[in-house]
Amino acid sequence: MASSRIRRQLRQLFRLVRRLDGAGVSENLILAVVFFALSRDDRGTLAAFWQDDGSGEDDGSGDEDD
Repeated sequence: MASSRIRRQLRQLFRLVRRLDGAGVSENLILAVVFFALSRDDRGTLAAFWQDDGSGEDDGSGDEDD
């Protein structure tokens, strides 16, 4: 479940990077956008990739599908 969500989010991020690059946005700004997207921790973002350690332990977040 989480892996399909992560793949979808990565595809969205890559599309965004291509659009920003095509629009002539500087590489530094694109990197800032990517860093921001990868570091967010609210539901539905890529931070879930690093939070899932495979231990099956409850992290206390209240999210059942972590």
